[in-house]
Amino acid sequence: MFRKSLVLVFLLSALGFAQSNTAHQKYDQSLREIDKHNYVKAEKLLNSVIAEAPNWALAYSTMGHLYLLWPRPSVAIIAYDKARELDLQSHELTPDQRREVNDNLGVMYGIDKQF
Repeated sequence: MFRKSLVLVFLLSALGFAQSNTAHQKYDQSLREIDKHNYVKAEKLLNSVIAEAPNWALAYSTMGHLYLLWPRPSVAIIAYDKARELDLQSHELTPDQRREVNDNLGVMYGIDKQF
């Protein structure tokens, strides 16, 4: 009985970090829009993804990257900070993604003269 309960708790906790198929599709579309330099559409898609999956660190990281490219440093800082905060809880970002978030956050602080 304990074993079944433990498995059930594990599965339910894993579902909390899972992103829906729709969120993944919108996320993928936002990456294509960023590649096409269509930042307004990418922002709308990412806002929709974040509304649907508010604990997805990668979505916030990508939003920060979008604002880095735009450039909108003050909102990039907010997005990167949120990605770091969420990743501290979920450990979802890879080491390379974590490094990119931290590096880009430093660049945005410099550009925004917040040092």
